[in-house]
Amino acid sequence: MTDGQPDVSERTRAVWSSFSGRLRTWFARRVPGDVDPEELLQESFLRIHAGLGSLADEDRLAAWVHRIARNVYIDAMRARAPADEAPPEREAASDERAPTPDEEVAAWLEGFLHELPQGDRDVLRLVDFEGLPQGAVAEQLGLSLTATKSRVRRARARLRDRLLACCRLEFGPRGEIVNWRRNRRGADRCGDA
Repeated sequence: MTDGQPDVSERTRAVWSSFSGRLRTWFARRVPGDVDPEELLQESFLRIHAGLGSLADEDRLAAWVHRIARNVYIDAMRARAPADEAPPEREAASDERAPTPDEEVAAWLEGFLHELPQGDRDVLRLVDFEGLPQGAVAEQLGLSLTATKSRVRRARARLRDRLLACCRLEFGPRGEIVNWRRNRRGADRCGDA
C-alpha cells in the first residue's frame, strides 16, 4: 500500500469479486463449444491486472473492464478464424477511447443497482448479471419460483424507472444504446451519470 491506496493485487481481487461472474457468463454465451470461456476470463484478468495501475478514471472501471473482455473475445475469435475470413472488428484498445453509449449506461446501471433494496439487488445480480436461471436463484435464496419471478420483474422495473428518470435513451436496430440525453427534470437524480 502506498498513500492509502490499495496495491494492484488487492484492486485486482476486488475487480475479480465484482466482475468475474458476469464476465464468465458473458463469455459462455458467446464462444463456440470448442473455446473455453474460463481461458478468456483468465486472459481478461491478466490484462486487467496489468493495466489497473494506470487506469486514469476510476469512475469508468466497469466500462474499461467490459472493453477489455470484449477485446479478449475478439482476439480469440480472430485467432480461430480462417485467414480468408474477415475477423470481427476490433475497437481501439486505448484507454483514451471514449466509452460507447452502451458502455456508459452499463456503468451507470451498476451504480443504480446499489440503490435498490438488498433483495432486489441480489436477485438481479444473480439472474441478469451472473446469468443463473430463475429456478436456481429461487432455490439459492429460499424463495418460491413465483416469488422470484415477481422480484425479478419488480427489480427490473425499479432499475428501468431509475434510469429513465435520469435520461432518455435511443436504441439502434440490434437493441444497443446508440445515444442518450439527460432529462432536464430528472437530471438531479442521475448521480454520476
